[in-house]
Amino acid sequence: MPAPLPDELRQRAVDAYLRGEGSYKEVAERFQVSHGSLEDWVRRYKRTGKVSAKEWKRGPTPRMDEEKQQALKRMVEVKNDSTLSELRSQLKKEGVEVSIATVCRTLLYKLRLTRKKKTSTPANGTAPTTKKNAKPSSRRSKTSRVKSSTFSTKRAPTSA
Repeated sequence: MPAPLPDELRQRAVDAYLRGEGSYKEVAERFQVSHGSLEDWVRRYKRTGKVSAKEWKRGPTPRMDEEKQQALKRMVEVKNDSTLSELRSQLKKEGVEVSIATVCRTLLYKLRLTRKKKTSTPANGTAPTTKKNAKPSSRRSKTSRVKSSTFSTKRAPTSA
């Protein structure tokens, strides 16, 4: 989304329209803005006395503010093997109504707490990737396969 236009430009355009210097379309063309924007600015000016852009909110307000997050962190410190459901019910007792997903996201992304006991290690490069007694993935039996060294799709050279 582009940045809002400066308040000074908005105010000059609204003042020009209110002084009767032209219609919405004419004033908007003069200030190089859309007539819909000018209509919105005039409506806002008449309602509030200001032409400045509305405060832009970035999504819904979080249900767990800093204080509640710290309370959750203390709960985990007291009993670090609590399940998400248990933590949710403890928060509910304190008056915080959140979902299990919110508890999980708060632990992982806000507090950087993981539920694993230890971090995983990279896989060993020499470890086998299949079972020792695994069946071949092909449905044909081994006896019906033709060896590539004895079979060729090339035509044999012909002598004239």
